[in-house]
Amino acid sequence: MGRGILPGAVYSHKNTARTPCTSPRGNPPRECEAPAELDLSTDPVRPEPHTPEIVERGSHCTGSCALISWRDMSVPQLRLATAADLVAINEIYNHYVLHSTCTYQDEPTTPGEREEWFASHGPDLPVTVAVKDGQIVGWASLSRFHRRSAYRNTIENSVYVRPELHGQGIGSMLLADSIERARKCGHHTILALIDMDQKASIQLHVKFGFKQVAHLREVGFKFGRWLDVVYLQLMLGN
Repeated sequence: MGRGILPGAVYSHKNTARTPCTSPRGNPPRECEAPAELDLSTDPVRPEPHTPEIVERGSHCTGSCALISWRDMSVPQLRLATAADLVAINEIYNHYVLHSTCTYQDEPTTPGEREEWFASHGPDLPVTVAVKDGQIVGWASLSRFHRRSAYRNTIENSVYVRPELHGQGIGSMLLADSIERARKCGHHTILALIDMDQKASIQLHVKFGFKQVAHLREVGFKFGRWLDVVYLQLMLGN
């Protein structure tokens, strides 16, 4: 996987602390309807220890319409990303490019490439950020799995958290939110492509109902070794 190709959801390389991280691939947006309220209680596992309250603004999942307000303000708040967030998003992602097998990209993403990636997302392929004390501490995205039209109802999820903030439940919050957004936007299934060595990421996705459906052997090469990828899948019931 070369520059600009971002693989599936995984955690950091064994030389770094493990954190939820997944790699998105850009896809053109299409319209979707968002309900007045998103109920995370429908997820197999809800984020702990706090329960999110969802506040919707407007009838479409665009702009800043879908905001999550946490009762305890000491934990991150989730909101849709804006162009002003791209520097922080790229900073978090590029750490894993250089230090982890959680992405098979081996050259850092440039600001221009990140802007192009963001422009390819939209109402039903949202990018969300977790914000704590005014700082972006993690981000997530939903991306089209494949450009062929018959795959249009299949998406790939991505989650990244700042490496110094592992173990605080931020990844679980972002993943739970992404699943519910995918369900409400009418997607049929989510795929996560995870490096086989990233056991914590696999466990995170299993906790939220993902099941392993494939194991591809030695399809990646990074840090001087061959890497296996597993495919995990969550059916959304749409």
